[in-house]
Amino acid sequence: MIILLGMFALAIVVFIVAIIINVRSRGRLDDNGSGWAFGGVIILSCTLLVLFIHLPIHRAGIMSDVREFIAVEETVVITRNNESISEYELAALQHKIIDYNAWLANIQFWATNPVGKWYTPKAVLLLKPIR
Repeated sequence: MIILLGMFALAIVVFIVAIIINVRSRGRLDDNGSGWAFGGVIILSCTLLVLFIHLPIHRAGIMSDVREFIAVEETVVITRNNESISEYELAALQHKIIDYNAWLANIQFWATNPVGKWYTPKAVLLLKPIR
């Protein structure tokens, strides 16, 4: 989400820089609107970049994290059934559970938030925290 907002902010900054360059080079805004057209092309390009490149990659990354979460959950169940687990292994397991539950809480927040809902996969909402 932060990357998406950063891309939008970058597009706005580039648009403002394009206007400044146009004003400084001609001393005024161009009457035929070429400076505005240049800025518009930059903003459109950044928007298309975000829509067609960043968002599918982001969704694929989240689905990869979901599969990793499920694998860790299965490993926790198998490990808990093992009676010969040491204190250090148990502590490492608890640390991993805390990390993955924190990730799950964060991504489920964005999946229910109106801003992030439209590009976060719905499979995230089906996951339950590891107990």
